[in-house]
This record gives sequence, C-alpha cells and structure tokens, in this order.
Amino acid sequence: MFVYFYGGIMTQHILAGLRALTAKKLREKGLTHEEIAKLLKVDRTVITHYLAGRIPAKEAVKCAKVTAEKFYPRDAVLFIKTVCNDDDIINTITETLISDNIDVDVAISNECNLCKICMDVCPTKAINIDDNIIHIDKNKCCGCELCQELCPKNAIFLKIIKDKRSELD
Repeated sequence: MFVYFYGGIMTQHILAGLRALTAKKLREKGLTHEEIAKLLKVDRTVITHYLAGRIPAKEAVKCAKVTAEKFYPRDAVLFIKTVCNDDDIINTITETLISDNIDVDVAISNECNLCKICMDVCPTKAINIDDNIIHIDKNKCCGCELCQELCPKNAIFLKIIKDKRSELD
C-alpha cells in the first residue's frame, strides 16, 4: 500500500476527514449512525467519534473541508479518487459534499453514440440510459465535467449554474 502526503498529512487521514464531514452532513439529513457507517464502510463507533469531533485530527478535517468547499468540482473529485479507491465511498462523499451544493445545467446532443464512457467516469452515478438516450440527473451531478471532458463525440454540455459550497459554514 502506498502512503502519500499532502501538506504533511497522510492521505488516510484526509480520507478520514472527508468521511467525518460526510458523516456530519448525512446525520443532518436524518440518517442513523448505522446507515452512515454502512455507506462509509466503517464501524458504527467510528461514526460516533466523527460526530463527536474526537477523530480525525483537526488538520485532516481542515484539508478535507478545503477539498470539498474550495476546489473546483473536477479537482475535488480527482483528489477524492486519489485518497480513496472504493467507488461506493467516493460516490457517497462526492454526492454528499459536492453534488448537494452544486446546481448544474446539462444538455446532450444527438451526436451521442451511447458509448457509456460518461457513465463509467461519473463519480456519483448520475448518468443512465433510458430508451437509448443518455440522461444526467442534475440532482446527483457534482459538476466535475469528467463526462464532458472524456466524451469522444463532444456530445455533453455541462455548466455549473450555482456553487453553494462557499456558503457553507
């Protein structure tokens, strides 16, 4: 296992910071400790510690907050993917910390050939196919633009309308 450092903080601590921030947001939405633990793939007691502010270290939470609230969505997603290799956890963190605070406008042109690359790269699983047409769920989209960037037909047009992350406390 590789251990990377970011500003003197090991990536495993940054991931703990992202999990702690996510746990707090999910608790605010009314999820139980057990439900949050299942989504973040940690023991329920870890969630209790996160919510009480006992762990992780303040520096890790600060780094996680900067990632979630200040990074451009694409950069935040790529950074989260750097510190976590579990797609389900990446989905939960990204959807909770970024998607819930980003409003996007999306359009898909007729050039789309249903190659599904966009579906494969979407960290929040916001893209699906219905009746041979690609659909992007604006409520789940985090605005990372990876789908748009990697579309071989340039058929996806995505624009961030409002980024409410800077309004968070």
